[in-house]
Amino acid sequence: MAIATGPSAASQNAIATGLLGDMISATVLAIFVPAFFVCVLKLMRTKRPVLDEETPQQETPPTAPATHP
Repeated sequence: MAIATGPSAASQNAIATGLLGDMISATVLAIFVPAFFVCVLKLMRTKRPVLDEETPQQETPPTAPATHP
């Protein structure tokens, strides 16, 4: 359809060019967006701050719920 010749080839070429571009972009997005997400997720997991076990963490006391506005 994109390389059609003959009668009404111009309209077929116009439609097929858009269709072919959409199919290629959808394929690229379907492959690379999840792969990019996994790469970013792995990077974020490896850059977590390491907590010192020697320093105690401050615990906040629980608060009572409000009984009136």
